[in-house]
Amino acid sequence: MALGAIIGGVLGIGSAVIGASSQSRAADKQEKAAKEQAKKQYEYDQEKYYMNIDRLLADRAFTIEGIQIGQRNEKTLADLKDSVALDTYEQQLNERSLRIRQATKQYAKSSQLYGYQKTFNDFAARTARRGEQLRFNEQLKSAAFDNQDLIIQSLQERGAIQARGQGGKSTARLASNAIGALGRNQAIIQEEILGGRRARDQGIRRVDAQKLGADIQAFSNLMMPIEDPLMPVVPRATPLSEVQLPREFQDFDFGPEPIKGAVATGGASAAWMNGLATALPSVAGLFQNSGPQMSYGGGGFGGGGSFGGTNLGISSGGGYGAGFFGL
Repeated sequence: MALGAIIGGVLGIGSAVIGASSQSRAADKQEKAAKEQAKKQYEYDQEKYYMNIDRLLADRAFTIEGIQIGQRNEKTLADLKDSVALDTYEQQLNERSLRIRQATKQYAKSSQLYGYQKTFNDFAARTARRGEQLRFNEQLKSAAFDNQDLIIQSLQERGAIQARGQGGKSTARLASNAIGALGRNQAIIQEEILGGRRARDQGIRRVDAQKLGADIQAFSNLMMPIEDPLMPVVPRATPLSEVQLPREFQDFDFGPEPIKGAVATGGASAAWMNGLATALPSVAGLFQNSGPQMSYGGGGFGGGGSFGGTNLGISSGGGYGAGFFGL
């Protein structure tokens, strides 16, 4: 029995030694595998860390380039607008000068025609007045001849009465009748002369009225003196918007370098990226309505925000959150 107990104890000790040795080898193997995994993870984290830095720098350069392109496009469009506005202003000045020259010529011609019309009206009025006076003068001559004929006829009648040799009241009555007939006929002639004078005066007044009407019509056709048109508005230079470029990166923007076996949480780089995602779209948006529509695709930041009509946002994925180092 003692021998059996001894053998059993030896076997138990051997089993324990063998078990402990096996556990030691397994632990060594596990530790070696963990170290190898940590080494690979650290190398991966190092490469990813510097690649992320390169990406951030490239994205910032791309954003600045896009903003500068937008500024150049805005300047080109502003120069074009200024050139068109200046050409329009010069054209308006030329048209204004042309209108002034044309109006000056038209007014000169209108004034000349007005003078001609006034001269003609004066000549026509004088001719018409002279015609009225000539007709009256002819009537006076005719009346004078008629009066002379009446006097001669009256003298002849009285001579014939006296030649008859009759005396007494009958001869005196015949002579008186002859004188009365002469007076009546002369009164008729005198009335005709007065009627002719009234007709002449009325005709002259009619001529004066017609001349006045013709002068008024000529004056109404006379153009008003030319007044210079208003000067066109002088064009102003198109204002350009002012933009602010993203600031230079600092070391704290990239966060600490990976540490072997350490796990990083969200840090300064993630916070900077979140702030940049808010700031850059508002800066880039200044160009949306002030210049030609531009697009920047591929390689841009992911996420929201627009620049020149194309989405250009910035994601916060470049930050180092939990599990960044893959541990």
